Amino acid sequence: MSETKTIIDKVKSLIFEEDIVEVVEEAKFLDATTTDGITLKITGETLEVGASVSIVSEDGEEVSGEATYQLEDGTTITVDGEGNISDVANEVEPEAEEVEEAAMEEEVVNPLEEKVTNLESKLDELLAKFSIVEELKTKVEEFSKLPAEEEVVVKKKDVRVSKKHDAIEALSKFRNNK
Repeated sequence: MSETKTIIDKVKSLIFEEDIVEVVEEAKFLDATTTDGITLKITGETLEVGASVSIVSEDGEEVSGEATYQLEDGTTITVDGEGNISDVANEVEPEAEEVEEAAMEEEVVNPLEEKVTNLESKLDELLAKFSIVEELKTKVEEFSKLPAEEEVVVKKKDVRVSKKHDAIEALSKFRNNK
């Protein structure tokens, strides 16, 4: 019996003494401003049908009634009587969006094209310099393979002077040998 009591006590301690952690999922909201300056708080991360809409004011938040709102980005949302989005309409024409996206892509591509062009010109310069170095290298190799001309021998005479007269005579001979 004491064994069962110990097990029961352990179970009780696990149930009552252990901290119970609740997992609360954080709600995500999207803030949007209308063209009239009204701030809306919309549940979720995107404008979707069925999302809840609240009007944010200095007094706090209150659920929106039935209304249609024009947002600053040109989107129109329709809210039903329960405060949920019933329709989302984008007033910006798809063609205009495509033109805007293309313009943005050009803005990104143009600096990249300029950098690529600059890099290509620098690469061409380096290749030109490298070809000059290669040309010089081949000329040096060709020059090193050429036979040397005949050896040049320089004759030196060793002049020894013992007397004054011999010194003068040696200098005159030296002068004549040049």
